[in-house]
Amino acid sequence: MNITDFVSIGTNIVVICAVLTALYNAFTRSLQSKINSYRLQILALALLATLRANDTTPWFFGVAIILLVQFFIIPRLIAGVTNIEQRQPGQSLLSFLRQRSDIVKARSIWLQFNPEDDPGANIVRAGPLTSLIFSTALVIVAYFVASQVAPLALAGKNFDGLVASLALLLIGLFIMINAYDTLAQTMGLLVMENGLFLAAVIVIGDPTLVLAFLFSMFAWYTLTLIILVTFLPRLRQYSGSIYVKDQKILKE
Repeated sequence: MNITDFVSIGTNIVVICAVLTALYNAFTRSLQSKINSYRLQILALALLATLRANDTTPWFFGVAIILLVQFFIIPRLIAGVTNIEQRQPGQSLLSFLRQRSDIVKARSIWLQFNPEDDPGANIVRAGPLTSLIFSTALVIVAYFVASQVAPLALAGKNFDGLVASLALLLIGLFIMINAYDTLAQTMGLLVMENGLFLAAVIVIGDPTLVLAFLFSMFAWYTLTLIILVTFLPRLRQYSGSIYVKDQKILKE
């Protein structure tokens, strides 16, 4: 088995892992489980970028590095969005950042706002099994859409990757629509981003385009980071809740 065959097999395995983690993300209601499945998806995509670097251009190693950085910071980033304590007078910046990124404290809040543990939530959404069935149906839809729109150049080894990217986009959108809380909606948005990333990695082969994609990817993740850090904490401060239904009225 030569290096091309190895890369092809590895790519197919990674693509399957990306779709399975998206399905689990749609299935589970636990925010901690959603974060864990998203991190596994990030690892799979980082491995895919590494395989592409060996197969095409070394610039894909830069993409893998960005993904690995995101893998390590996403739990504390979500914790920083959850914990809304303000910086106290005289408190050092380092102490404040540690306080805001306290994962243990954030987990207690995630459990507090878990609809399954909150009898007063009274939120109607699709159940886990229904979500899994619907998400699986979206994967099938993605296959038929890809088979209709994919050019002949993608009819070979890249077709599975295109199907998976469309599936991630659709499942991520479903997660956002079906989410109980704003943090789960954020995870859906991140899954959609991974779908766009997967499509770009599968299609792009020109080194110049890879470099442009590297910069655009960095800019996009930076924008997402800004939205997470500045916008979502304000929503929770104003509403006192992370439930989507409690965000209908925004105070100034």
